[in-house]
Amino acid sequence: GSRPAELDRRVRNDLKPYIVPSKRLHEPLLPNFFTEVKGPDGKASEMKLQATYDAAHGARAMLKMQSYGQDGYNYDGNAYTFASTYHSGTGTLQMYAMHPTEPVESRDRPGYHMTQLGAYAMTHNTDAFCQGARAYRNGRKLAEGYRNAAIARAN
Repeated sequence: GSRPAELDRRVRNDLKPYIVPSKRLHEPLLPNFFTEVKGPDGKASEMKLQATYDAAHGARAMLKMQSYGQDGYNYDGNAYTFASTYHSGTGTLQMYAMHPTEPVESRDRPGYHMTQLGAYAMTHNTDAFCQGARAYRNGRKLAEGYRNAAIARAN
């Protein structure tokens, strides 16, 4: 997430329930990149479910921020929130993107859809590790760019 000082106080107060994931207001806001890790005995299904939950919250926050000051929401079909999972038992890193979709009925809530972007066997060999590390780093940088653009637009 970003430092609270980067976002105008008025915007921060208006969107606080959506963009501040902690009761401690000095913590980073508008997180849009999430990582879930499980040990060798951890369940991969639980890890993916937690990543989906976190990314949906992040996608909702980004949707609120990108639509701030507009009539309605900006559903453009693009993902601005990313998640990764790492299971140490298998040495597998998986990367995901989350995007919101417009409700079917006006009284419904938006839908949130997570798409797997890639999977990397981090312990297989040096090349596989480098591919996974590069994907992880690029996902973080892309999320940061989207977050900074949304903050600049809202300010």
